[in-house]
Amino acid sequence: MTLFATFECMHAPTLVVRWKLQVDAIMKRDFLIDLDEAGASDEDVLRYFEFGFSPDEFTDWFGKKYDLDRVPSR
Repeated sequence: MTLFATFECMHAPTLVVRWKLQVDAIMKRDFLIDLDEAGASDEDVLRYFEFGFSPDEFTDWFGKKYDLDRVPSR
């Protein structure tokens, strides 16, 4: 069981779990994938959370780093 699955099973939404859920929602909206589908490990996610990236900043950075194509605006 992953770190996030453990927290989610405990029904105790911590800041990092909420942050990951926000990132996943932005990733799905902008790139049609979430962090798991992008191959980001729990350790990677935790590290960037601890760096103080906002979900928007992280998603922007991640998309640029891995040259992800954004979904065109409607």
